[in-house]
Amino acid sequence: HRTSGEMRAALDALADTHREAVELMDIGQSAEGRPITAVRISRAEDPVRSIRILGAHHGDETSSAEVTFQTAVDLLEQPAWESILEQHAVWVVPHVNPDGVDLSRRYNANSVDLNRNYGMQWSPAEFRSGPSPFSEPETQAIRALADHVAFGLGLSIHSGATNIGWVWNFTTDRSVDQTVLSSLAESYAEACTTPGFYTTNGADWYITNGDTTDWSYGRHGTLDFTLEVSAEKNPA
Repeated sequence: HRTSGEMRAALDALADTHREAVELMDIGQSAEGRPITAVRISRAEDPVRSIRILGAHHGDETSSAEVTFQTAVDLLEQPAWESILEQHAVWVVPHVNPDGVDLSRRYNANSVDLNRNYGMQWSPAEFRSGPSPFSEPETQAIRALADHVAFGLGLSIHSGATNIGWVWNFTTDRSVDQTVLSSLAESYAEACTTPGFYTTNGADWYITNGDTTDWSYGRHGTLDFTLEVSAEKNPA
């Protein structure tokens, strides 16, 4: 699986090959100064909506980054997906936590769990949630991107399990969009060939505070999901 430098080189090559549809930009820097790179993919002059896919909040979950990157490749190179880019813009960030990827550990270089550091129901009681909401440069970068682009749909990709979950994660109370969120998750599961894959409300699986998707939905209204793509965090 790619290091942060190898991932940046792969993104550069993808942008060079598909210049008509790809825009590459650094949306921030990690705690150790590595670039956090986003790719905007679209062939639409005026996209109907924007979609965001985030990988590797946790540096030891490298399959999440590889799936995120491969999604960008497939969007550009699989004919069956051409209609998506003709209507919409897809933003892809394979390495939210490049320091963690290079260190082969869950946390960022400040020993903070980035998926507990967002500003929706953040709690100091969470393990390694950071000194305050958005204390980390990596979560600040994702916040800045959301402040500039209105995302209608999102995936925060992880690994270590095989499921897709929706908000809320901090409480078992259901959101007002429970019906549409669960329906979208079921549609995904029906098309998924991974053995044992299932859908779940996030808090029904386990409760977390300061989660990416809770903040994305609660602050911006994005229909955002947590997608766990492999039982092993970094399978061959």
